[in-house]
Amino acid sequence: MSLFGESPPERPTSVAAAHSKSLFGDDSVPEARNTTPSLFADNADDSPWSLPTPKKAARKNLVKQLLPANEVPESYIDAFDNLLNSGEGRGGGISVPAVQKLLESSRLSSSDQERILSLVLPAGKDSTTSLGRSEFNVVLALIGLGQEEEEISLDSVDERRKRELNTALIRRT
Repeated sequence: MSLFGESPPERPTSVAAAHSKSLFGDDSVPEARNTTPSLFADNADDSPWSLPTPKKAARKNLVKQLLPANEVPESYIDAFDNLLNSGEGRGGGISVPAVQKLLESSRLSSSDQERILSLVLPAGKDSTTSLGRSEFNVVLALIGLGQEEEEISLDSVDERRKRELNTALIRRT
């Protein structure tokens, strides 16, 4: 006799009973609904928490589209062309070691330099990677934000771009 009046039930003797899909060992949930094991033996597809989340644009594509060549100062275009013509290019882009040298010369802290590289090269920074013109433009913009002691982020680059575009539009009118 147990503390609550009855002896506990015997342990399951069959392998099927020992591997029950239900938390409490009762397989009273219809088998058709119980297609995946879960904590409460319910079908995960019926849960409101399992709604599909919208896919976010890959960071790589975002960086490539953030600062197109027609929205940057001529100095950005000249810097890219000068590095490319000086032998720092690889496959039509600027090599990662050349970008690292540029970052080192920017007088930013090493943590700011790493932050910039992680934003522009989230998958890694191996020596075979090169940055295209648009990605290089983002690097230069991030360096500028860091030198102005503003937040180094892609959102900050986008906000600055929008502000510059609005200022240019106001000047035209």
